Amino acid sequence: MRATKMVVAAPIPVADWGKKSDPWVCLGERSSGATVYSVGAEPCFYVKTTPPRHPDDHRFSPTREAERLRWMSDQGLPVPEVVALGRNDELEWVVTRRLPGRPAARHWSPDERWRVIDVVAEVASMLHGLPVEQCPFERRLAQLIHQARVSMSLGALDLDDMDQSHEGWTAQQLWDELSRLTPPPEDDLVVCHGDLCLDNVLVDPETLTLAGILDVDRAGVADRWTDLALALYNIGQDDVWGYGKAHAEHFLRRYGCTTVDQDKLTYFQLLDEFL
Repeated sequence: MRATKMVVAAPIPVADWGKKSDPWVCLGERSSGATVYSVGAEPCFYVKTTPPRHPDDHRFSPTREAERLRWMSDQGLPVPEVVALGRNDELEWVVTRRLPGRPAARHWSPDERWRVIDVVAEVASMLHGLPVEQCPFERRLAQLIHQARVSMSLGALDLDDMDQSHEGWTAQQLWDELSRLTPPPEDDLVVCHGDLCLDNVLVDPETLTLAGILDVDRAGVADRWTDLALALYNIGQDDVWGYGKAHAEHFLRRYGCTTVDQDKLTYFQLLDEFL
């Protein structure tokens, strides 16, 4: 997220979920195209907005996020409550109630970091253990490749938010490299988060247990390595919060995976640059 932390006027009408006097703080724009706000002094709510999208543009969708949050809540997962969903001629938005906890992507003590990674592994296990046949959302590989192609055609890649290994690459270079790789077999389907990174897991700072799961608009049935590849990269290449390769290996052990599928790891990490 590109942080701004600016107090702003409310960009959408405030209905019965909030007070007109509540302060709004713009937290920044995500690479998905969503702008995120906190509302209230504590805050009490979070709001994600996006301009109306081209029908083929598969970046962040408030409606898609709300649908998945409600479904996950029905499965007993600790996700934010959806309190409003709306749109006008200029914006679409989803409003959620704030959950307690701190993101895993924050400063934790060296000892705490291992337990935080345990929580991230727990999230992966919880999601991947849900019944695939009961999940109404899909993110199959053919769909993801199509989304990547559309992102190219719409010029929707955020080249300022690339993984370290792809810094300085052009969109065409990324596409050429993806096209060179053989898509892996889609033979290990589970319910995936879709963006399983440290930012999207909330941890209770007192008990070091799971407090919440965020940003689920990409959730759906997919190969488990769509989640594992992103989590391993995000944890192993962290250069801000003190995680590293040993924490990535710890994540994989706690998740219960004994071997790395290198072909899937490479492919899904590159594919994620387009999504």
